[in-house]
Amino acid sequence: METLRRLRGPDRVLVGRFIESLGPDPFQEGDYKEKDPSGRYIEIKILGRHALFFWADHPVSEVKVVGLGKADKP
Repeated sequence: METLRRLRGPDRVLVGRFIESLGPDPFQEGDYKEKDPSGRYIEIKILGRHALFFWADHPVSEVKVVGLGKADKP
C-alpha cells in the first residue's frame, strides 16, 4: 500500500485503474506468472514502469494484491 500511495501522475492512474478493473473481473491474467514458495501462481501485470503482483482466490472470489514494484527494464 505504501508504494501505491507514493505513486504520482500517470503511473498512479494506470495502476489504480487496473486494480479497480479486478473488482468486476477478478480472474484476469497478468502478463507473466511465477510460482510462490507455496506453489501458488502469482500473476504479474506490467503497468507502465511498475509490476503488480496478485492472485485470484477462487473459493471466495477475491483478489489478493501481494506486491507492487518497479518493472525490470529490458
